Amino acid sequence: DEVRDEIRPILAALEEAEGTDAADRAIAGQRAGDLGVTGIDATMAALEAGQVDELVLDETAQIDEDLRGELVRQASLTDAHVEIVREHAALLRREGVGATLRFRIDGDRAEGRLDHS
Repeated sequence: DEVRDEIRPILAALEEAEGTDAADRAIAGQRAGDLGVTGIDATMAALEAGQVDELVLDETAQIDEDLRGELVRQASLTDAHVEIVREHAALLRREGVGATLRFRIDGDRAEGRLDHS
């Protein structure tokens, strides 16, 4: 039990760092016009297109629970990993939602929104 008590905070810190890294990758990919999107609309469109490798949700974001559930459901349909973060300032400025992508579709715009024209 003593070893378990010592390991628990280390594992929690590692898990938190993984979530932060995932959010940072999604934002960096979106900024570069590469393999990332942020915001609810762009992320949902990428999920529906099967592009998402890893969905990142900030648990403190003001997102309707039904919408949050639909984002996770869409991720599960394509075996996308779901990462939950807490109070990630940069992600919260982007509606608390983002994703890293497996691939881009021709016509995706650099700002992270998908072009539906």
